[in-house]
Amino acid sequence: MKKLMSLVLGLVIVLGMAVSGYAEDFTQNSPVDSMTSGVKSKFQEKREELKAQKEEWQAAWGDLKAKGEKWKEYKGAFQEKHQIIRENRQTVLSLREEILSLNTEVREKINALRSNPEGISEELQTQIKDQLAVIKADREALKEIRESMQEQKEQFKANKENRDADAMLANLDNVIRIQETRIELLNQLRSNMEKLLSIVQ
Repeated sequence: MKKLMSLVLGLVIVLGMAVSGYAEDFTQNSPVDSMTSGVKSKFQEKREELKAQKEEWQAAWGDLKAKGEKWKEYKGAFQEKHQIIRENRQTVLSLREEILSLNTEVREKINALRSNPEGISEELQTQIKDQLAVIKADREALKEIRESMQEQKEQFKANKENRDADAMLANLDNVIRIQETRIELLNQLRSNMEKLLSIVQ
């Protein structure tokens, strides 16, 4: 009986130690803990990712806001330059109408001279030819100016797509300078047309 008791007692002690060792091992390396730590690390990664994304959006918003403020600053300058361009365009249109009218008048006078039985004297023919050469040179210069204007318009369009305000303002300044040169040339052409009209009177 004593042997049986000692055997049972020994078995209980061994089983007790085994169970406590398993329980300790289970609490330290439990599958629940490993799952929980995996979820925690993924959650932490996602949290960091969202934080980085938020910072990126805030930076992008700051850039947009800064650009918006910059555009507000430039708005007045754009309006002022556009107003000058509109006024210059009106001057150009007005001068062109005057030149077209003078051109019609000159043609009528020349046709009247041609239909005259006496014809046109050599001296008058020379004067007309010389003045027509001057007018032709004016027209060639105006053609070059139109090409320069077209280049500026294309550059302005490209700069507008890139939202480069400084380059756009520089384009508008160039357009104004070209318009002013064109107005000078148109005034010169008008003056030369008037001179030709006085020759054929």
